[in-house]
Order: sequence, then C-alpha cells, then structure tokens
Amino acid sequence: MIIDSHTHVDKFGWYDPPETIIGLMDEAAIDKSIIMTYGDAPDVEGSIEYIAEAVDKYPDRLIGYARMNPARRDEAQRLFEKAMEEYGFMGLKLHPVGNLCHPAGPETIELIQLAGSYNAPVLFHCGDEELTLPLQ
Repeated sequence: MIIDSHTHVDKFGWYDPPETIIGLMDEAAIDKSIIMTYGDAPDVEGSIEYIAEAVDKYPDRLIGYARMNPARRDEAQRLFEKAMEEYGFMGLKLHPVGNLCHPAGPETIELIQLAGSYNAPVLFHCGDEELTLPLQ
C-alpha cells in the first residue's frame, strides 16, 4: 500500500478539490492520502469541516489531518478536539512559517500534547525557512 503523507485539499485560496487529488492519486498509483488545507484553523473558517466532507466523500482514500494555528490556543485546542472526536481526524499538521509559532513555543507544545492524548501523529512543515529547519 502506498500512502502520500502530505497532500492539500482546499477551496479557501488555492482551489484543490478532493476530486482533483483523487485523480492525481490514481495516476500515481497512490492508495491513500493524508489531507489538510493550506490555511490554519481556526484562522480559516470552515477548513476543518471542508476536510471532514472530503474524507466522508472518499473514506477509503483520504485521511484527515487538522492544520492548526497554535497561537489561537483555547480556540485551536477546542477545534482540534472537535476534529478528532466528531470528524474522526487522524492527526495534526503544524506550519510554523504560516502562523509564526515557534516549534518549541508553549502554545505549540500544548497543541502537540493534546494530539498526544489522542495518540495522533504531528506533521510539521519542514524546509529551509526560518522556524522550519529540521533541527528546530
């Protein structure tokens, strides 16, 4: 089985509907994809629900991750809990460049600990930008 562990499905800026991703998965012989939006919840209203709808539409192909802004602390934690408990999401996506939250900052650690309470993996955007260097 081949699983793409980092795929975006979105309608909030860049238009990448789940049907497009499914077509690309079929072309590449990818069985499943972990999906998230390009923007952080709760900053992008409706993003969690959009991912939930995509997973509901293609439950055998798509796995939902909640992309969250740790700086929104209580609201982010509440929405992450909703994503996990009500929508059956499987993990957390963090993008430090997008929300300017340090990977080791207290708000980020709180959200990671919450993910840990669900035994959920945490995916960090990682690259050559400040706040995303692999050792950070």
